[in-house]
Amino acid sequence: MRCQSIVCLILPIVLWCAPLSGAEPAAPAAPRGAEGIGITIERTGPVKVIIPSGQHGLVGFPDEGITFLSRKPLSFLLVAGVSTRLMQGTSLGTAAPVAEVIAPSPDGPDNGYAGVSAAITDPKDGTIRAFYHAEDWEGYDKLGLNGVNNFLASVCLATCPAGSRVFTKQGPVITGPDPKDTTSKHPQGVGTASVTVTPGGKYLLAWFTVYSPAAGRGSEIGMARAPAASGGGAGSWWKWHDGDFSEPGIGGRSSPVISFRERKGAAMDASVVWVPECRRYVMVFTGVIHGDTAPESDPQGGIWVACSREGIAWSEPTRIVKGIGVPCPGRECTMHPSLVVNSATADTIDATLLYGYSPSWGFTVEAPSHHLVGRTVRLTLTDGE
Repeated sequence: MRCQSIVCLILPIVLWCAPLSGAEPAAPAAPRGAEGIGITIERTGPVKVIIPSGQHGLVGFPDEGITFLSRKPLSFLLVAGVSTRLMQGTSLGTAAPVAEVIAPSPDGPDNGYAGVSAAITDPKDGTIRAFYHAEDWEGYDKLGLNGVNNFLASVCLATCPAGSRVFTKQGPVITGPDPKDTTSKHPQGVGTASVTVTPGGKYLLAWFTVYSPAAGRGSEIGMARAPAASGGGAGSWWKWHDGDFSEPGIGGRSSPVISFRERKGAAMDASVVWVPECRRYVMVFTGVIHGDTAPESDPQGGIWVACSREGIAWSEPTRIVKGIGVPCPGRECTMHPSLVVNSATADTIDATLLYGYSPSWGFTVEAPSHHLVGRTVRLTLTDGE
């Protein structure tokens, strides 16, 4: 089924204006906390297929959140399978791939997978700085749940000059603290970074999935910060740890800003936007609850939303979409969300939630892999002030 664009999109194109240089961020002010703030779902529209599985030969998408590059013409990066495509068209539903722009390398940290999850654009020269989820598959076995390859993840950077389709890989910029262990039964490292610029243009903020938390805990969402002037290159990021941006982006430790430990679950795949009308960061992410993937289970996870004043302390998450947040053969799956804000006031947001969906995950016509769907949502924000 083919679907036209379901809304008139106002695209979240991230720009920054500072010259490029490198410096450690100054110590942050203490976060104000999330007490009193919250976000609720006022209404949701019906799910609509935007790009069906198999269209243009694409399968397994989006495998990261959608990364928009421009509005006119519509241009965005879509991860399908293990690589990233540049998509262009007059709407999301009619967009087609024009080039594969980032793909796995024969060796190095992205030998198995290279999927862009965020990008910023320098308005002075138009350079695109794309942050991508890299997976090292070498030596790892496949995961038992779904046959997907196990991996060591890192956040890597690739740059593209204005007017070009050629991205040059710059290597890892955020990595986990643990050494590679091919005997691990779960993924390692950090990845799937969502990157935005602070309202004043001083810093870049990144929220990433931590795949190697302490024993007995599922994946969590960590945070890092870099001077905007650095462009987010290697050595510029500092992770949030024990109340400060005090640990280096390469190899440092991190404290979670979103955790589902009390729910006996995992939080991952964050996508964050700054909404100036509300003066809030809004995050959508995938939450998986222990037991969701068991046969005949009633999944308690899905896609969740939370808000924050400064991006560190978050409101209690609210579930928007119920489902299994990881590929699970034969089951309804919802994953890799992103949020496009269409309009907002001081306390309401009208948006389109985009995500990967499969009614019965697999690799056949009867059980297709995840593909791009969308639904409109209205969110209401509360404030304790």
